[in-house]
Amino acid sequence: MQRKDIHKPVGGLNTDDDPSILPPEDYTDALNMRITSSSEQHGVGVAETLQSEIEVLLDTAMGCLYYYGSAIGGQFVYEGYEEVQIGTQVWMKRNWDVNFPGSKVYDNDEDNREVYGGLYNWYQINQDNFVPDGWHVPTEAEINTLLTYVGGVLIAGGKLKEFGLDHWLTPNTDGGDNFGFKALPGGKYDSVFNLLTEAGLFWLADEHAPLNPTSIYIETALISEPFYLYIEGTQDVIINWGDGSAEEVVTLVGMGSVYVEHSFVGASTIEIKNTEGITSIISETEDNMTSCIIPPTCISIEHIEIGDCPDMGSFETHKEWANLNYLYLFYCGLSSLDTYAEWVLLETLTVNDNPLTNIELHPEWVNLYRLSLGSTQLTSITLPVEYVNLNTLILSNTPITSLEIPKEYVSLSWLSLNTSDLASLIVPAECVFIGLILASATHLTTFEAHSEWTFLSDLNLRYCNISSATDINNILIALDAIPGGGPLNSITLNDGTNAAPTGAGIIAKNSLIGKGITVTTN
Repeated sequence: MQRKDIHKPVGGLNTDDDPSILPPEDYTDALNMRITSSSEQHGVGVAETLQSEIEVLLDTAMGCLYYYGSAIGGQFVYEGYEEVQIGTQVWMKRNWDVNFPGSKVYDNDEDNREVYGGLYNWYQINQDNFVPDGWHVPTEAEINTLLTYVGGVLIAGGKLKEFGLDHWLTPNTDGGDNFGFKALPGGKYDSVFNLLTEAGLFWLADEHAPLNPTSIYIETALISEPFYLYIEGTQDVIINWGDGSAEEVVTLVGMGSVYVEHSFVGASTIEIKNTEGITSIISETEDNMTSCIIPPTCISIEHIEIGDCPDMGSFETHKEWANLNYLYLFYCGLSSLDTYAEWVLLETLTVNDNPLTNIELHPEWVNLYRLSLGSTQLTSITLPVEYVNLNTLILSNTPITSLEIPKEYVSLSWLSLNTSDLASLIVPAECVFIGLILASATHLTTFEAHSEWTFLSDLNLRYCNISSATDINNILIALDAIPGGGPLNSITLNDGTNAAPTGAGIIAKNSLIGKGITVTTN
């Protein structure tokens, strides 16, 4: 989620929306780009520094066009790309479609790039090489000139939209393409792709103080208590607390983890400067952080820890964080999270208590030690066999129905699946270091234990549906066969529709109890 005063929200998804009262979650990360070169500015001139942005919306339902923000100007050299002249201005005839590093194409389908162009975020449009010489990200002043020329804001959308329903969703009201601008509904990417064929959104440059692309920005809610952070790094940082107080120099070199505190009255946007050397940032402000932007330039970042901030709603990650070792985003309202194969040093990934429905686990994470995805909305998960160092796997309170642990997980020690929708679970005999299997209050109908689990301490299958006495018997017999009993402490198989042991199962149960192990069955 970006700052509302700098990274502007979409200007209304329907023409009866008032951009000034849009909900705070209605933000965008990746938008189309239409670039311009004014015919009045042909000839050699100074290069403009791209600053901030607003979004322009061309809506499918009405002929209106909404935009806002103030603007600056600049002079440019015209290079002669495919163009259309409208009044005194020259515009590209199509959305900018360069495959700029880090940019996206709708649904990751390159066929969409040819039609709708690419999708870009704020960091990308601010790069010096983003647009070709002679072209630039248009300002609001320039869009105002365009809108005025084609008849004003109330009808400009229709005048600029492509005619017909080849690319616009019906009804494409007033879409006439009267000036050859041929605006297309390329949609956006904001954690997920949406609005293709429904809306065209375009970045504009404006005169607001820009986000520094190398700074960390943290937005806080209305708070009266102190704001806490722990920061660690290889170079000192400067913090602007955004409340009018003096900037604070924080010495990090040689200091280890530095505790930083500041008291606010009301909301604020914090900027941390000189962040290239930051290796760790930990939030200690429950419920008070609404946004955190850590740029891709933080290439030294190893440890990110943010918890109990449900109003965040989104968190942008970057493949450039190649040193990332620990990512903890607990209860942050995340419905999606981008992950990258480049995080080859990742050891801990914790995203518990978020409404995540999908997350990509990369086989390149061969150092992964702890994977915690509990209390998410994941319905399935594919575990890469390369995670031979995985020690802890937490999938409790999820709608996952089936899980098979790869036999390569010889280091797995802690498996937590309590209160999930799990109906099938396979933990192979090769997982010799398994210490805890917690799968109570699940829908398991069968389970196989192994005498090779010589490090098993606790097995909890309470409130399950293992209705076969044979299955219960086999569990007890296998665990009784563990050489010397191992560190086994507790076996819980009671309640739910679990069967009671019979015959050889009762004998094994008594043998286990005789070894000092607590065994609870129906």
